[in-house]
Amino acid sequence: MRVGPDRVLFVPSSEPGRTVRVEVYEPRSAGEDLKPCPVHVNYHLGGFACTMVGLDAEICYYLSRQLGIVVLDADYAKAPERPFPAGFNDILSLVAYIQSGAQRSWDASRLTLGGYSAGANLALVAAAALPPGTVKAVVAWYPPCDLRPGKRPKASPVPGDELPGVGPGHILTEDLAIEVFGRAYLQGAVDPTDPRLSPVCCDTARFPPISLFIGTADPLYWDCLKFYERLVNAGRDVDILVVPRGRHVWERFAKPGTIFWDYREEAFRRMMARLRHIL
Repeated sequence: MRVGPDRVLFVPSSEPGRTVRVEVYEPRSAGEDLKPCPVHVNYHLGGFACTMVGLDAEICYYLSRQLGIVVLDADYAKAPERPFPAGFNDILSLVAYIQSGAQRSWDASRLTLGGYSAGANLALVAAAALPPGTVKAVVAWYPPCDLRPGKRPKASPVPGDELPGVGPGHILTEDLAIEVFGRAYLQGAVDPTDPRLSPVCCDTARFPPISLFIGTADPLYWDCLKFYERLVNAGRDVDILVVPRGRHVWERFAKPGTIFWDYREEAFRRMMARLRHIL
């Protein structure tokens, strides 16, 4: 089934004269009076450089209808034209808009963030930067957790299964691809310990409850696992689903009847449970 947003907003960014596209999915048909609903904001993948808002339309629609929440599929500034920290700033701008009360059907006191790859990184660092209690939970799919300049990801522990249409040239099977995205995103003098850059550099006490999803054949696996262990050791509310032999974006190529499909279903179940518990 092909789905799309109920409406589209253009929210002011922190950059004068520029707006951010936000696709809105509402729990009931557009035009009905809505009681204030919880809000979940989704940030797409794309290496901090590719505009792919709308890629997650089906999951945004599903979450909205199944959980009875407003889901915002939000764009953000892209490198190289707008490098770090422009994307981070766009998230703060959208949160400020949500809190402004401009949309009376949105309950800003029940706000969660989530995302995929680069979007997951942004959701995590923004949640830690905002005042405690602002974000109730984060669901993060294969986030880059350590973007300190000069640090390249460790090799994944096991080879990944080949996925349909994704062979050895898969974008995240080569360190070079990650390095290219990193150079586009990190321009000029960047403090390598800036918590707006890497979740591993954030104060663990500032994170809300988190759910992580990562494959063992993902080049980001070790850094994600290190981040998870930091949270566990700090006594934070965190859970992780590790997918054996799963590559980056594994769930997007999973087919019914395969082990990856089973893991995909389990991942969606955990994401729903996390959001339902908080909201």
